[in-house]
Amino acid sequence: VEAGFKTAADLALYPFRFAHGHPFYAAAPGQLQGSTWSEHVRKVAEAVPQQTLQALQADSSQVLEVSGSGLFFIDTAKISGGQLRCRGLVVRHGGTLLFDDAADLTLSVEFVLVESGGVLQAGSHFDDRFRYTHALNIKLTNPDAGFTAMACVASQYSYIAYNPGVRLTDDPSRQFQDFTGSQAMFNNMFGKKVVANGFNGNIHLASALPARAQYLGTWGASSSSEAKHDVIGERDMLTYFSGADAAQKAAAKQCNIETAYPVCWSRLRDGRYGPGTDHTDHVLLEPRDTRAESGAPLSAKDLQWPVGARVVISARSPGGYLTADDPTGTGMLPLWLDWTSKADRDANQRANDTILKGLKAGVEVATIKAVDTDGDAIKVSFARPLKLLHDSSRHKMTRTLVDGSQSSCYVDTQLHVALLSRKISISSDFSSAPGDGGCNVRPWDKPPTGQCCGCPGEQTIVPNYEAGAGNNVYAACYKTLYEQTKTGPPKVDDELLNYWGDGAAPPRPKGHWLYGTTGLQGPNSILGGHTMFRYGSGAVLDGVELWRLGQPGNFGSIGRYPLHCHLSGAAQSFSAYLPEGAAGKFGRGMEILNGSCWLSFNRWYTVHGSQEVNIKNNTGFVSQGSGFFLEDGTEIHNTMEHNMAVACLTAPPNPYWNPAPILPNVSSDFGQPSAYWMKNNMNALFRNVACNSPNPVIGVWAVPQKIAYLRGPSSVCVGDAA
Repeated sequence: VEAGFKTAADLALYPFRFAHGHPFYAAAPGQLQGSTWSEHVRKVAEAVPQQTLQALQADSSQVLEVSGSGLFFIDTAKISGGQLRCRGLVVRHGGTLLFDDAADLTLSVEFVLVESGGVLQAGSHFDDRFRYTHALNIKLTNPDAGFTAMACVASQYSYIAYNPGVRLTDDPSRQFQDFTGSQAMFNNMFGKKVVANGFNGNIHLASALPARAQYLGTWGASSSSEAKHDVIGERDMLTYFSGADAAQKAAAKQCNIETAYPVCWSRLRDGRYGPGTDHTDHVLLEPRDTRAESGAPLSAKDLQWPVGARVVISARSPGGYLTADDPTGTGMLPLWLDWTSKADRDANQRANDTILKGLKAGVEVATIKAVDTDGDAIKVSFARPLKLLHDSSRHKMTRTLVDGSQSSCYVDTQLHVALLSRKISISSDFSSAPGDGGCNVRPWDKPPTGQCCGCPGEQTIVPNYEAGAGNNVYAACYKTLYEQTKTGPPKVDDELLNYWGDGAAPPRPKGHWLYGTTGLQGPNSILGGHTMFRYGSGAVLDGVELWRLGQPGNFGSIGRYPLHCHLSGAAQSFSAYLPEGAAGKFGRGMEILNGSCWLSFNRWYTVHGSQEVNIKNNTGFVSQGSGFFLEDGTEIHNTMEHNMAVACLTAPPNPYWNPAPILPNVSSDFGQPSAYWMKNNMNALFRNVACNSPNPVIGVWAVPQKIAYLRGPSSVCVGDAA
């Protein structure tokens, strides 16, 4: 904690700053100038007093810090080999870091931290002309020594800045005690291998997107075998607004509902795709999903699905829903990841042949070779023939009427194809850990060396390296807290928080074909990175790919998700510490749009103790545990709209998808996780799709929570700091 940043009043020293192009600004440097993002960056740089750095000698031992009122931009065209590596990247104290859009760049760092008026920006969400068009990959790394050798990223501010109950008069030396009895519940830490957004920090990433298509409904049923809507929007009258009608479009904006979306996912046209069909190396997109806002069909060129991009194609069991007669006993259709690595491809094929008994229909990833127009449909061709069968035929339902005649209707049960690749991505790097290193929980053959993760005694909350039986999470972490509490909630049944029961400890983790890490050994093979957006921060992630992120419970921590709004407060309406003149007109914002999150070790998109977050038009593919997750029940006024959830997995050890095993955060992930999880009905959840998750995963879990009985920091009311 830096000197001078200890009290709540000190938060005003560096107020929140909007990203370039935000409508708050009427003049430079916020107003977008030029015709592209690259031109804008250079025009702004010319207008700002600058000190030219002839060469930035960065290496893995250094942290690059951008601070003060100046502006720093990374000229991607001058980065040798398109690779920039340093230990960490910090943007704070009013500093601005812009990525120039001149060439592809991979930024390899252990962590990124943005806070105290700092802005990190690539592209602009406010004007499509200024979106980022080159590949920018923020790759989160770790040293060979792994988790234990990494520093825990922390804010410059004291923990009181992240306590939603803080008051301006609070004494920073006071040990705040919530009803769990734990001051540590409110901390200023973000964890390790993280993209962190702290108080008054702003992360703004906006990549080039596919063309926008009008929304015409997600499903329909008719007496005709042809898949078409005779009346636009008739299937979704409660949420349909015409984008062509000015009044309806205005009403949709008032209701925070979209009239059109970038085509990040689409239904497949009626038909069968894959081996033994007429469509062995391509799919056809449903024409209803590729109409421009004007109503005219989009062309292949308009669509802008780039060659080399990866997509996921959903599936349906040839025999209908998988039930007790499932020959594999897994409740799961095969997955095919289309890795380029021979080791991963061979391992994937062996698992499909032996564990899933060679089932023909399944979910697969494919790489785009070409996009063409085929009649009234768009044809997406792949670099290699499809491996699995995808039956996208409409389902015919027939019933016998009282007069003995039969009546039939055809229901939209088409499959889907979703774009996984984006120009901007945040991903994890993996390696083999030397010896038994690389984890903060003790190896099975060594005695305990100290306290782990703040839990009582010399206990680890995860049994992955425990010599004996698995630890009980309740006993290790929660029981003591409840015993210290006089007015807290009733004790929780031990079984509800027992990660592993009384069984033997699981084996040392290793890589797996599901994540493209076959052959890797030890903790570093499952050490994914994560993101965290804390109280008072603002973010726009528009068209961002989150790949192989999330830290599983194996590392003794919880709450490490690919996308994590953690106690972020009211993202739109929190008006304190904004630029002068902005309060009452503009908010910080938390917009998670048009992205993808795939091959996650721990959920996809998580909102915890946060309000007014928009999660729209994203795709999740393969998650250990629940996917789109509104965590506690204190979350209100959040919107999950038009998202695609494919293959949300249960977390117990499984020979097919979880042999490591990867351990989750909460007990529900062992039993019945869900593609969409929410515990407060004051949230909007509509136009979403969930498919291809194994038994017993639920599509939507919407059970209201008795908030008064909640434990933890999200249950504390917002104080008077605003």
